[in-house]
Amino acid sequence: MSRILAIPIALVCYAAFFGSFVYLVGFTAGIDWLPTNVDKGLPATPLTAAIIDIALIALFGLQHSVMARPGFKAA
Repeated sequence: MSRILAIPIALVCYAAFFGSFVYLVGFTAGIDWLPTNVDKGLPATPLTAAIIDIALIALFGLQHSVMARPGFKAA
């Protein structure tokens, strides 16, 4: 039964990736008919943008440090 479901699940995953990749291209290209793109968005002061960027980098570092532990890899 699991082999029967493997192809449809794989196709759904492929379609989700393809759709998100096409959206990424449109987002970075600045296509106007998308709800948001790299040129549209909420304005922020440079200080607010820097704080958000630093927080995202710190969050990535924390997640990476946790996932790099041998105990996490073993699980």
